Amino acid sequence: GRSESSAMSFDSYGGRQGAYGVRDGDSEYIRLSQDVEKNLSQLNNNVSNLQKLVNQMGTARDDPTLQRQFIQLQQSIRAQILNTEKSLKQLNMIDGGNASEQSKRRQQQESLGRRLRGVMELFQQTCRTAMNKEKQSVAVDRERAASFREERRDPGHRGDFMAMQQVESNQEMIRQREEGMREIEATMMEVNDIFRDLSTIVHEQGAVLDNIESNMTSADTMVDTGRQQLIKASDYQKKARNKMCCLLVIVAVVAAILIIVLSTTLTK
Repeated sequence: GRSESSAMSFDSYGGRQGAYGVRDGDSEYIRLSQDVEKNLSQLNNNVSNLQKLVNQMGTARDDPTLQRQFIQLQQSIRAQILNTEKSLKQLNMIDGGNASEQSKRRQQQESLGRRLRGVMELFQQTCRTAMNKEKQSVAVDRERAASFREERRDPGHRGDFMAMQQVESNQEMIRQREEGMREIEATMMEVNDIFRDLSTIVHEQGAVLDNIESNMTSADTMVDTGRQQLIKASDYQKKARNKMCCLLVIVAVVAAILIIVLSTTLTK
């Protein structure tokens, strides 16, 4: 299922519980990362459905129901993008533990951020297409409404109920389309703000990641230096032991000679 794929995605970055044990923030990090994965999947599906609605704009299937569906789905996508960005920010604030683990988590967050930007770019493109279609449709509807008004001014024209209904219907469609265009403009401005926020997050993550990698390099250098010092110390200890053994042998030989000399002297 989706939860399994999310967990697998997290595991692939070293976030599995068994890899480093449970610490404060781990369960929250896993929950948030799975929420982002789930939101990204839903966003992809919703943007795909929005594209299908946009493809019907300007056709015979373009009616008030289609307009309402478009506005509702667009608002839902906007809310999902905001929630996903919020979760990404929260992920960025959770302590990742040691340097290696932090690096893996930053890489995962950058990957999620890139995927969110990809969905947002597709969403913006779809909104721009919808905006252009709506502008064309509004122009056509206004031209049609103006034509009906001109016909009604004609003394020889007999107004009928169907014509009046058509005029009212056109006016309602114009109103709904203009409302949709305002929603599109507001959404695109908000998405642009989110793009800037994401760029800031990615920049901060990159700086932190560089710092982590620098610390890891420094740590490796210190480990290598320490290892070399240990090797030198071990060599020094071996040489010191050898010297001590030589000294002990010399002392033992001198002591034996002294004992022999003293023994010989005393015997005489």
